[in-house]
Amino acid sequence: MMKYLSFCIQFFGIAFLLMSCKKSTINNPSPVLVMQTRAGYVASNSTVNKGDSVRLAWSALRGGNEMLKCEVTINGINFVGFNGGKAKELLGGERNAFIDSIKFKAMNTNTYVIRVSSENLSSSLAIQVVVAKDLKVFNDIKLGEDTKYFWSSEVGKVLSDVEYIASPSNVDVSFATLGDTSAPFLLSSAQRPAEGLNVGVLGIKTFFRISELDFEKATAADVNGVATSGGAQKILIKVGEVYEFVNAFGKKGIIKIKSINASSSLKKVITFDLKVQE
Repeated sequence: MMKYLSFCIQFFGIAFLLMSCKKSTINNPSPVLVMQTRAGYVASNSTVNKGDSVRLAWSALRGGNEMLKCEVTINGINFVGFNGGKAKELLGGERNAFIDSIKFKAMNTNTYVIRVSSENLSSSLAIQVVVAKDLKVFNDIKLGEDTKYFWSSEVGKVLSDVEYIASPSNVDVSFATLGDTSAPFLLSSAQRPAEGLNVGVLGIKTFFRISELDFEKATAADVNGVATSGGAQKILIKVGEVYEFVNAFGKKGIIKIKSINASSSLKKVITFDLKVQE
């Protein structure tokens, strides 16, 4: 009899505990936080141009009667100007929600954390907004003229053969005509010895590929999106095409070939415009 009584007490005790947990779970679910994918809004980690107007929008929903609270931080500091979301009662009155947003001008790379809480339960999302490096723009660069085949994004000018030999690590784009047809190529300075050019001079690797970017319209964020892997250290070029490149230091840029002409010595000279990260 005592064993039976003990069993009943344990059974009902466990049942009561399970019912309490179930009730607590039903009445106190964690908030559900969702970034809104609206036109013109950022909903995930993104790269933007410096000075761009950026908007983040989100909704937060939970069950029960406890009111939601919301806070936004930027790199761990409360976002200035955000007073907390406004709770809105949905149809039926059984749930409450936040539908809110923030707007700011992107000047630096920052991480924005949106956190909603109710009682001792919370949910959060982090969105990193990366501000792309500014671009330097150079127009009508000529390579092949007066034996100057080298471009340095580091110093921002065309270098002669003598200058290249003195400082080969500065050169990320060079020009050469290769093969029996003297076809025009852009190539990395590190590729030149393999083509029988400047043998013994140790240059740096730059990788090129044809680009789908519109050179004139391409922004800092567009250039920042150039892939860092793949490509080739030499690429055959033609007038009107746009080529993107990444040098050994991770600096990215795009080139638009404007002309390929013969110089007075019958050697080819190319003219191009260039946008490159600072």
